[in-house]
Amino acid sequence: MDSDPAAFNIRAKKLFVAGVDDDILEEIYNFPFPTRRMTVDQLHAVTKRLENSKATLGLTSLECHCLFNHRYLLPRKHTFHEHIYGEARFLTADAWKTFQILFEESEFEVYENRVAVEIERRQQAINELMERTRDAY
Repeated sequence: MDSDPAAFNIRAKKLFVAGVDDDILEEIYNFPFPTRRMTVDQLHAVTKRLENSKATLGLTSLECHCLFNHRYLLPRKHTFHEHIYGEARFLTADAWKTFQILFEESEFEVYENRVAVEIERRQQAINELMERTRDAY
């Protein structure tokens, strides 16, 4: 019973962000609160990019290999910068739905599964290195 209010709060808690398009905020509200917070932080990072006179990267797709995207599977500052100030409009309704589907079914288990896969991948790499070392001796 204690988890019911927490589950409600994680979905219902709102963030208020000045200077962000309402369409983007509505899409962000479809995420659980902690991921909302991280996504809004990425939006704030766009402001810092503008203050530092950084231009858009000229992205050609949503696909990215940056650390933030790899870890959290969320839109990143580069995507927001390109979408808001650049030529490309990657954050369509379909793109948002792709991000949100990850959390609809499994909530934060998405991260737990990724961590488990990463641990297994690293363990395999270590085992291969140990086997090569043994073969060398």
